[in-house]
Amino acid sequence: MREQFPLLPFEETIVIADELGIKHPTDPRTGEPIVMTTDFLLTINNGQSVFEVAHTIKMKDELLKERILEKFEIEREYWHRKGIDWGIVTEEEILKTMARNISYIHDYYDIRDYDVFREMSAQHIEDLSISLMQRLLGTTESIRKITNEFDTDTHLPFGSGVTLFYHLLSRKIIIIDMIEPLNLEKPITIKSIDDSNLKKVKYG
Repeated sequence: MREQFPLLPFEETIVIADELGIKHPTDPRTGEPIVMTTDFLLTINNGQSVFEVAHTIKMKDELLKERILEKFEIEREYWHRKGIDWGIVTEEEILKTMARNISYIHDYYDIRDYDVFREMSAQHIEDLSISLMQRLLGTTESIRKITNEFDTDTHLPFGSGVTLFYHLLSRKIIIIDMIEPLNLEKPITIKSIDDSNLKKVKYG
């Protein structure tokens, strides 16, 4: 994911603004045209193909302002010419997605609440966690496929891998982008893994 992605070459947005009959954004001090940016450019890997999606984030009430909408027209046309999907995401949608993701993983904070892990040794849980994290890194498979194979290979009851995955997320051992919907049927981009947090969790 790239943030504040510049819309270059600079001349392209100037031409688009001219064609649309819209004033190009300028520096308020000098009056000179400025380089426009898109908030996020995401690279999506759905297992079959890799493609890019551009997102602009705006407060809902700002969408009523005519000047803001004019700038969006330039942005939309710029990405259209690049063959890339562009869309507006409001802060409300982001907050809803984050809240939904947090509610999914909240109940997995204490893994001892789940039968299969209740009597397991602390070392065994740690070993399983490391094994699952290794499988999750650098793969384009869906979370569902990875955790199902994990269950089979470790002879754990079906669903144990998903439980462990959610547990590692809730403990912030695995860090992902929480503004993206958590979907087990898709691959997931892991931003970082903090195994120092794994050491802090007392399973004993």
